[in-house]
Amino acid sequence: AVVALIAVGITLRVRESMQYDISGTAGNIWFDAVKVTETTRIPQVVHGAVYFYLQVLHGLLVFFGNKMTAALVLQIVLQILTGIFLYFAVRKLTGMVAAVVSLAYWMLCPVLSGAVILGPEPLYQLLWMIGLCVCVETLDSFRGRGDTPGIRSVGGFFLSGIVIGILGYLDVAGLLLLLVVFSVLFLETKQQVKWMRRICAGALGLFGTVVAFFVCIALDAVGSGKSFPREDSHGLPSMNSRQFTHMCLIRWPRSL
Repeated sequence: AVVALIAVGITLRVRESMQYDISGTAGNIWFDAVKVTETTRIPQVVHGAVYFYLQVLHGLLVFFGNKMTAALVLQIVLQILTGIFLYFAVRKLTGMVAAVVSLAYWMLCPVLSGAVILGPEPLYQLLWMIGLCVCVETLDSFRGRGDTPGIRSVGGFFLSGIVIGILGYLDVAGLLLLLVVFSVLFLETKQQVKWMRRICAGALGLFGTVVAFFVCIALDAVGSGKSFPREDSHGLPSMNSRQFTHMCLIRWPRSL
């Protein structure tokens, strides 16, 4: 059933992508911003997830050339992988039946399967689902051996926190995964686990989040120089990097 749903999901998205104008005459803000030319400069967008998407899309076009088809295939792959990670996360949380239902909705829902358009949302949704899988795996490990003395049984929460911090830097929606980490306070375990140990596990997750978040901010400040370039190498005004940033902040939703 899982393989069949994935196959149907791919088919629906490929059919939808065939209706997309790939001639390039209509223009696309994302494609035009990163297509490979002698003067290409990726705008320094202030939103982390958008900037990361532009880098990924630009790298794809460097490898395959300025082909809209390659960009659309990337969107399809991102959506399918997101559904797969959703399936694994839900299966760990609630079981096989709920996982299959969730996968079926993701693959077959017209709103999702018909949304094969360029944009950063599918990439961030994939990263968010990967983060969810990491958090769920940490909870599952704690459920089985949370009473084990030492740091090993709760160390995974620090790793989950690092993932959440990175996702929170890319977009504030990543911080929602802290709710999954904090659910350790009420998690049903195989053995009796002391209340203080549960609190320590949640605190480790929060600490990892804070550390990763501020490290990302520091690295971004060092890499970007804290300013936008005003002119390009030819002395021309830098695009519209300000206009592009403003447009991205308007178009990109702040939640999944």
